[in-house]
Amino acid sequence: ASCTVPVTSVDLVINGRIRETDSLKDPIAGQVSGAWDVQIQESCWVALLVRGGYKGKPEIIAAHTSAVYITVENSQLYVEEDALSILEQIEGALAYVETTATRADGKRMKEMLLVLKSAHRRLHNQMHQMGYFHDHNVLQDHH
Repeated sequence: ASCTVPVTSVDLVINGRIRETDSLKDPIAGQVSGAWDVQIQESCWVALLVRGGYKGKPEIIAAHTSAVYITVENSQLYVEEDALSILEQIEGALAYVETTATRADGKRMKEMLLVLKSAHRRLHNQMHQMGYFHDHNVLQDHH
């Protein structure tokens, strides 16, 4: 559903990639319903992306569902592109906290840095354990 513009299409997104699209011949205001039959072989996340627009205007992203996580036995949920994106976001948060963030409470600052560094290390190690080797920044370079 979209409360801003008529719905023009709905995309099925699996692990960040559009797998199928249902385009509507006539844009519909309000709600649209439908279903897809999908064979899931590995653990993944699934979401819907709703696009909309008015005739003669560019299409926009009107809505996006939350991800639904599907677990398949003997299959770990792991998407390389997601892991790298999250790792880079953690690095950005670390850079912000270390350089720009207000330092009103030294103890709290150390706690935040510890949480961020721990999350970075865990994800980074998991990426290597899963066989995903990536570019490292100067501070994390290793062989």
